[in-house]
Amino acid sequence: MRANMSSRRKLNSQSRRVLALIAEGCSYDQILERVPGTTYKDIFEAAGQALSLLDRGVEIARGAPAKAKLQRTATCASGPVPGRTIEERSYVDAMRERHARAYEPWQDAEDQSLKALVRGGIGVGEIASRLQRKPSAIQSRMRKLSLI
Repeated sequence: MRANMSSRRKLNSQSRRVLALIAEGCSYDQILERVPGTTYKDIFEAAGQALSLLDRGVEIARGAPAKAKLQRTATCASGPVPGRTIEERSYVDAMRERHARAYEPWQDAEDQSLKALVRGGIGVGEIASRLQRKPSAIQSRMRKLSLI
């Protein structure tokens, strides 16, 4: 997302799409899948752009095109995810079949285990397997705990 003159007064189309997906309950991974070329940095920039506009009192509620398109593809939190074979189950349920602790709040004991595993030189994939979490969740938690 490149800043330009109009982005100072309104959200650009990619920011609108990202924010609409966040509002529907999409995870970072789902947003990255649905908006080609988007990075984590783009997601953070969309949120920052929206907050900046709100701080200046700019109306950002307009965005029907992104929302209309989103409704045609189903919601992230409660419906099938396009391009996947998940039929009646939610994305979270499907993730929990592979990673039992996916999207669960982190416990202090898990943080301690994570720290010990990282100090022991264990890789992200193995840590994810041991803690029953997605590799992206392990990486995010490692950043939050300043382990990387």
